Amino acid sequence: MEPGRLEKFPSPGRGSGLRALRRVRPGELLYRAEPFACTVTKQRLGAVCERCLHRCLFLSSSP
Repeated sequence: MEPGRLEKFPSPGRGSGLRALRRVRPGELLYRAEPFACTVTKQRLGAVCERCLHRCLFLSSSP
């Protein structure tokens, strides 16, 4: 996090939150980080690889 731009705060019952400490322009990038985790939605199961998230070229009939 860039100092003076964002503040981490506890949100009771919801975990942690981030809030801007100054006015923010629409579309302005505030925070960037590497993904911590990812998942495949039910709609995409079988259409993408659950390990690498690349599109599957074929569907397997085996369990």
